[in-house]
Amino acid sequence: MDAPVAHARQAPLAPSVRSVASAAPHPVALAGLGLCILAFWMLQHPYEGIVHDSILYAFAALARLHPQSLGHDVYLTLGVQDRYTVFSPLVAALIRLVGLERAAEWVTLAAQIGFFGSGWLLARRLMPPTLAVLSLALLVTLPTVYGENHIFSYIEPFMTPRVPAEIFVLLSLAATLRERWVLAAFALSAAVVIHPLMASAGIAFLGIWLVGLPRPRLLLAIGLAGFATLLAVASLTPIGRVARFDAGWFHFMYSRGEYLFPSLWPAKDWAHACVPLATLAVGAVAVAPSTARSVSIAALATGLCGLTLSLLGSDLLRVVLIAQLQPWRWLWLANALAVVLIPVIAVECWRGGDARRATLALLVAAWVCIDENFAPLVAALAILSATAGGRVTDARLGKLLLASACAVLGIALVVFAAFVLSVLRQLPTIPPDRTVFDSSYLLALRGWKPWEAGGVVPASLFLLAWWVATHRRDLASALAVLVLGAGLCAAFGAFAWNSWTRVDIPDRVMAMFAPWRAAIPPAAQVLWFGSSYPVWFMLERPSYWSPTQMAASVFSERMARELALREWVIDKQKATHDARADLAGLCRNNPSLDYFVTPADMGPTPFPAVGIDRANRDEVVRLYRCADHRG
Repeated sequence: MDAPVAHARQAPLAPSVRSVASAAPHPVALAGLGLCILAFWMLQHPYEGIVHDSILYAFAALARLHPQSLGHDVYLTLGVQDRYTVFSPLVAALIRLVGLERAAEWVTLAAQIGFFGSGWLLARRLMPPTLAVLSLALLVTLPTVYGENHIFSYIEPFMTPRVPAEIFVLLSLAATLRERWVLAAFALSAAVVIHPLMASAGIAFLGIWLVGLPRPRLLLAIGLAGFATLLAVASLTPIGRVARFDAGWFHFMYSRGEYLFPSLWPAKDWAHACVPLATLAVGAVAVAPSTARSVSIAALATGLCGLTLSLLGSDLLRVVLIAQLQPWRWLWLANALAVVLIPVIAVECWRGGDARRATLALLVAAWVCIDENFAPLVAALAILSATAGGRVTDARLGKLLLASACAVLGIALVVFAAFVLSVLRQLPTIPPDRTVFDSSYLLALRGWKPWEAGGVVPASLFLLAWWVATHRRDLASALAVLVLGAGLCAAFGAFAWNSWTRVDIPDRVMAMFAPWRAAIPPAAQVLWFGSSYPVWFMLERPSYWSPTQMAASVFSERMARELALREWVIDKQKATHDARADLAGLCRNNPSLDYFVTPADMGPTPFPAVGIDRANRDEVVRLYRCADHRG
């Protein structure tokens, strides 16, 4: 192992970064900075309940406790995703002890604490404590989304196995940087058994770190040979998932699973991907030879390789295994490492003269406008500035570059302010979540929340507090930082408490559906348009069809075809002016459908109607048994 890691042993810290270690803040100020980080976590990472993909993972865990009913759902009988993780049985055991909602909250909270803890350990390997505090704050405040349409983020506000897997990947990287190989292997193995797709980013990074950095040509040859072999097997002698998509399956996924295919991502998502990659590129150019620079290069290569492999393997060549592996997800690791490395990159640029400071200003501008379509242009300018900055010797030219970069930063701030103001104008038309915003104070706080978009304001405020703590180390300044942190925690405490103690399915709602659960046989298929959420968690029965179930269709062709067929039959039914005839037609055309839930009055039913609060409005739903209407 000595040769592959020699590049990391030579200089763990860049010289200019090492000098920051002497600027240790006062202990009181350090406590204040910790409170600021806690406050911004409260504001920017609230728990959102059982939503998004947590619906699928919570259902998979709950089905282990109710196999006689939920175990008959098509998502489990024809799907394969749940077979590759130990997450579901572990969560099922916790649900048995504390219930579904508390289990989801506790797992999410533990995952977020673990992620930030592992991020801190990694930052400490790359920089002194003074900068590591800033790195942790940026992890909390800056955007965490990646991929298409902001669907995924590397710190998720709901329960999934992705964040626990990310924790072990970061721990594996931290152990690798300390050359603790057994610990690194153990952590990476834990990530694999929790969520193989997220763990693959760590595997790719370590492959680049151990082989690609010291021997790039060898890694390139291995990668090309492996890809060619995979393509040959998939095209000539398909084996299992090592095959190319069937035309029907591919068309179904390509038209429904845009997030799987980077070629379908809109410009704003590519803009969002460019900024962290540009940050790593600047780190690769501007940071002096050190571990941090090597991490920048390896992380940049990981993100670019993931995108390239997805574009070629799944979008162009339609290889099933690559589409299922979703290597574009490697962006999560590249994005997270880019944020971790920002303090090191910033210090190196700030101390490199006006030309380098221009690079820093452009990089800040790119993060400020990360959600704008022109963000790639600003990111490209930052890379160009970093590349040319080391060659600028004319002081006047350096000042001109800095002034131009500051002008770009000013424009980015104006665009950001305009975006926030537009959101504020639309906010009154959006009903608040009364589970969280249940007081006049919290409703007022909701009016200020758009300013934390993109993390611009929170990161700026923390940077100011950090500067005071590190440059004015007297007791008065330290107390000011402490008061700021305590005040922010007090301001956001009620919001955090409501979000982390929320209950989406209270006992009174479960009691409302008790007559329906008693009447519906355990294995009966129930159709409730919109989501499988109420069928799985309020009725505790298999869902006949929903967009939620279709989300995992890339992992099972049988499930994709079955759900697509059910959707086609439902959509092709023509509505008439006779509600009873419509119900009879729905039941006849779907012979495996047992019960139908609808807010429409489609005739008499032996089951009592139930009134529920759905999306902040009262709605009465009715249950119909298809056996009574097929004729």
